[in-house]
Amino acid sequence: MKREERFELVYINAKGERKVCYPRSKEKRDENLRICKENNIKVVSCKKLYPFNTNRNQHNFMLIYNICRNTMSDMQLGDIPWDSEEYERLYARSEKAGEFFCKELPIAWVPWEEYCEMREMAVAAECHRDAACARARAIR
Repeated sequence: MKREERFELVYINAKGERKVCYPRSKEKRDENLRICKENNIKVVSCKKLYPFNTNRNQHNFMLIYNICRNTMSDMQLGDIPWDSEEYERLYARSEKAGEFFCKELPIAWVPWEEYCEMREMAVAAECHRDAACARARAIR
């Protein structure tokens, strides 16, 4: 069985509007690019998309979101020292985690750069849980 491939083709139509189509094979992608070239349609980008299992990782994104927001709250309340740069970094990371949490289920097709970010965030959540378990075992 041939493995499914998807692409994101962004182009500007004749009215000047930005449009997106999602070919599901290399052949369809090539055909769409050929049609754009024949009709003098400007292609902005053509990216390959990769499947990411959002169903299995939603709890990881929510954990990162909660960690960031709790740390931000601790800074606001004065429980930990205020650091503007860290606060901005935590805010951006929590927003990204919220964005990833809202991706389509059960599988999201995303560009490689976003796939890497999603994977890194999921691994960070797993490492956080592992460290918490290790601390809990050390206390006993």
